[in-house]
Amino acid sequence: MSEVTNTKSDAQPLPNAALISALQRIGIAGSFLLLFVSVLVSAVKPSALGGIVGINGVWIYSVAVAFFSIQHTWLRASGLFGRADAVSPSTRWARFAFLCMFLICINAFVTTARGLTHWGIVAGHDEPQYYAYLHSWFFDRDVNFENELKRIPGAWELMSEAHPERPEYNVAPIGTAIIWVPFYLSAHLVLLTLHALGESVPTDGIATPYAFACAFGSSVCVWLGMLMIHATLKRWFSERASFLATALLWLGSPIIWYQIDQPWMSHATSFFAAALVLWIWARTFEHREFMGCIALGAAIGLALLGRPTHAVLIVLPFADFLRALRRGHGAGKVITCLVSTLVVCAAVFSLQLAVWYFRYDWATQGINTPPGSPMAWTHPAILEVLWSAHHGLFAWHPVLLAGFIGLLAFWKRARYATLCVGLLLAGYVYSNAAIDAWHAGGSFGMRRFVCVLPFMSPGIAAFGVWSVRFCRKHYMLPISVLIALFFIYNALLMVQLRSGLTAFGAPVSFQQVWGASATTLHDTVGNPFSWPANLLFAAKHNVSPSQYDVMGGVPFTPDIDVQGPALLPFLGTGWQTDYVNAYRHKGAFLAQAPHNELLLYMHKGHAYDLNLSFSLPTLMTTPQQAVFTLNGKKLGEARLEPNAKSELKLFVPGDITVEGTNILSVDFATVQQTTRTGSRGEGGGHGLELLTRKPYPAAAFIWRIAVATHYDTPQTK
Repeated sequence: MSEVTNTKSDAQPLPNAALISALQRIGIAGSFLLLFVSVLVSAVKPSALGGIVGINGVWIYSVAVAFFSIQHTWLRASGLFGRADAVSPSTRWARFAFLCMFLICINAFVTTARGLTHWGIVAGHDEPQYYAYLHSWFFDRDVNFENELKRIPGAWELMSEAHPERPEYNVAPIGTAIIWVPFYLSAHLVLLTLHALGESVPTDGIATPYAFACAFGSSVCVWLGMLMIHATLKRWFSERASFLATALLWLGSPIIWYQIDQPWMSHATSFFAAALVLWIWARTFEHREFMGCIALGAAIGLALLGRPTHAVLIVLPFADFLRALRRGHGAGKVITCLVSTLVVCAAVFSLQLAVWYFRYDWATQGINTPPGSPMAWTHPAILEVLWSAHHGLFAWHPVLLAGFIGLLAFWKRARYATLCVGLLLAGYVYSNAAIDAWHAGGSFGMRRFVCVLPFMSPGIAAFGVWSVRFCRKHYMLPISVLIALFFIYNALLMVQLRSGLTAFGAPVSFQQVWGASATTLHDTVGNPFSWPANLLFAAKHNVSPSQYDVMGGVPFTPDIDVQGPALLPFLGTGWQTDYVNAYRHKGAFLAQAPHNELLLYMHKGHAYDLNLSFSLPTLMTTPQQAVFTLNGKKLGEARLEPNAKSELKLFVPGDITVEGTNILSVDFATVQQTTRTGSRGEGGGHGLELLTRKPYPAAAFIWRIAVATHYDTPQTK
C-alpha cells in the first residue's frame, strides 16, 4: 500500500517551519533522555540533581515528550511544513498514539514496580539468568554467573533447587541480553555522570537502576515492534484497520504484562525480533535484493538468539526460494539469496555458540550445551496449549483467536503471505505444544506465544475488516445478538433468584448479582473461549464444561486436598453438582445414583493415597455399603454408618494409574427416594404442597477428597 503524499494547495507554509520542527525534535529527544534518567533514579531515591530528575520526573517528562510530539505531529500533518511529506497525516497520528501508549506503560511500570504488592525486581528462576549476562560481560569479562546470581536475592537458592549439581547454570539464550546492551551501557554512563556530580547512586552494574534500564529497553522493544507491525499491515489494509489491529494486539494480548510487570523476561525482546523479521520479509519478498537477504538472515539470527522456537522462521527464506523458482527468476540469483540469508543467520547465531564455547570449555571438555526442555514430539498438547484454563492461548486472550481464523479472510488479499503466516503459526503451535512443560510454569496467559504475536496481526486485521463489512451488510445479526445478550442477562437473574443464589427479600449488591450470574453461566456452558476443548471433555465424562478448567490438561502435581465448593470440578456423573444445594448441605455434594464417578488427575505409574470423607442423608437410618474402583480395578469396600462422618483411606497402586484423568467409581448399594416438602425447598415451609414433585434420590454426601503421592511403598499391591 503506497503512502499518501501530504500536500494542500490552499495551505500557506509556516515561516521558519523547518527550524520549528528541528526545535520540536530537540524537545522530544531532551525530554526522552530526562525521562530515561528519571526512570533510573526512581529505583533508588525520590529525586536527584536538585529535583530535576526522579520519581515525579517520570510523569512530568512523559507529558513533555507527548507535548512536543503532538506539536511536531500536527505541524508535519497539517500541510504547513512547506514541502511534501512522504508520511501520510494518518500514519503520523497513529505513531503519536503508539508513543502515548508507550509512555503510559512506562509510568505504569514505575508505579507497579514501586508498589507494596509487587512481587519483586528481577525475581524468579528465569529473569536473573537473562540479566546476569550483562554484568558478567561488561564488569567481570567472563561467562561465569555465580557472583551475579548470589547478588540477586533469592536467585542462587532457586538455581540450587532447580540445578543442585550446578547451580551456576545459565540456560537462558543471549538474545535478550544483547538487545538490552544499549540501554544497559547508557544507564551506566548516566549513573557514572550522576555519581560524578555528587549523587549517591550505585555504579556496580547490577543494582536496581540497571535493571530498570533493561525494563525500559523491553518497553521500547514493544513500542518499536508495534510500529513495525503497523507499517507491515498497511501493505495489505487501510490505515484505520492497521492502527486498530495493532492497538488491539498491544492492549488485548499478554505482551502488556511482560512490558509492565515482568519486563526482565525474554518475551518483549523476542517480540521485537519477530516483528523485525515480519517487517523485513513483508517489505522484500516481492523483489529481494542482496542487502534484503542479509537483513532477513540477520533478523532471523537475532530471533534465534532470543528463543529457540524461532527456528520456525527458517520457513520464510525457503518458501521465498521455492516461490522465486516457480516464477522463473534466475536460479543463480535465487540460490545466492537463500545461501546468503542462511549464512548470515548462522553467523549471528554463532554468538551463542561462542558463549557456550567459553562457558563450557569446549576446547578441553568437548561440545556441551545447557539442558533443554524435555520434548514430546509424538503427542503434542495442542488442545491444552490453545484452550486449557492453565494459560491456554485462546482461553486467556480470546482476541488472539482472530489471528488464526482471520487468515481465511486474509487469503483473499494476499495468498502467498497467508500461506507463509499460516505455516509459521502451525509451526509455533506444534513446537510449543510439544514442550513437555507446555503450560510454561508461571505465566500470564500463554507467554511463549508473545513472540508469535506479530504473525497473528494480519489475521486480526483481516478478521476486523471482515467483521465490520459483515455487520454493515447484515445489520440484523449484531442486533439479534444484542437482544439475545439482554435476554440471557435477564434469564440469569431469574435463575439465581429462583435457586436462592441471590436473596429474594434482602438487600443485595450488584457484585453479588453479577457474580451469581457469572457462576450460573459458567456452570452451564463453561468458558466460551475454551471451546471446543471443554465441550469434548464434558461429552466424554458427562459433566459440565466448566469442570474442564481444573481437570482438563492439568500440568501440575496431582496432589489435592479439597472440600466444600472446591469439590465440584472433581465430581463426575451421578452427583448433584449445583452450588446452591451444596451450600444448603453445608458444603457437601450429594450422590444421587448407584454408580457415581470422581475425576482425579494422576501420573501414569505413580502410586497415591486417597482420603475420602462421606456421610449419609439424615433420613437414611441404615448403614450404606460402598465399593471403590479406579479405572476398572477394585480398590476396596467401606461401610458408611448413619449419623456419622466416615473417613476412608484407600491405596492406589501405580500399575493401574493412567496419565491424565483417572475415573474413581463409587458404587452404593442403596439409593433412597425422598420427596421435598413445601414450595421452597426441604425446610417444610411455604405454600401448598405439590404432590407431583419429582422424587429426591439420595445415596451419600461427599465432604472431602485428598490425593497424595505415595512414596514409601512399592508402586503396586
